[in-house]
Parts: sequence; structure tokens; C-alpha cells
Amino acid sequence: MNYRTEDVAARVADITQGAGVDHVVDVDLGGNLTAVLASVREHGSIAYYASNGALEPKVNLRTLMAKNLTLRGFVLPTSPHAARKRAQLDIAAFVRAPGRILSVAGEFPLYETAAAHLSVEAGGKVGTVVVACAR
Repeated sequence: MNYRTEDVAARVADITQGAGVDHVVDVDLGGNLTAVLASVREHGSIAYYASNGALEPKVNLRTLMAKNLTLRGFVLPTSPHAARKRAQLDIAAFVRAPGRILSVAGEFPLYETAAAHLSVEAGGKVGTVVVACAR
């Protein structure tokens, strides 16, 4: 399901009482750039680690400058180990926190991991695809 930029920006504005978000971590900057720029507040930051929607997205530099935004790409395997560990701990704390905003686009048992990957690769999802491992 694809969402219009206006709908995403309106939902973010509703959730943040019009303030926008401080930071965005995006998994498809090329596909989501317009919505991200409309949703992040002044002096915010955007980090991205993929861009399947457009491998060479057009970025309006005036918008970045006017909002004093930081745009940073990263590749997880080459990130320092300490930074990856901190990110894992931060994500775990976020998921445990009450009142979080977390959208799950699909949940698959471990034996359907390939189907989970296909659902991500198909695009159009909103939220995280979860592979549930037995404990």
C-alpha cells in the first residue's frame, strides 16, 4: 500500500501536534524523500541506509538548508561495533517502551523467512516486517 506524501505529513503533524519529528531513519530515502522532508522539524536529522525508490534522488538543497537539516547515509556492516551495539540497545528500549508508535506490516514464522524477505522486496509496505523466532 502506498501512501501520499500529504497523508504521511498530515499523520506526522497530528502525532507531533504540528511540531514534526526530530530524527528520521529511512529505509528508502529515494522513495520517501518528499514525505520525510515534510515530516522532519527544523534542526532535525535524516539518516538513511537504502534508497530503492530512486537510486539517485533529487534533493532540494534549499529545503535542507532552510530547515538546517543533517542528511547522513550509513552502511551498517562498516559502522563501528560500539555504534551498532548502542543502536541495538536503543531499538530494544524503544520497542519495550509504552505508547510507542510502531507499525508492523507483517509477521512471519521463522520457517517463512523467505516470504518475509519477498514482502519487503515487493515494496509498498508501511512498517516493519517481523520474523518471529520460537523461544
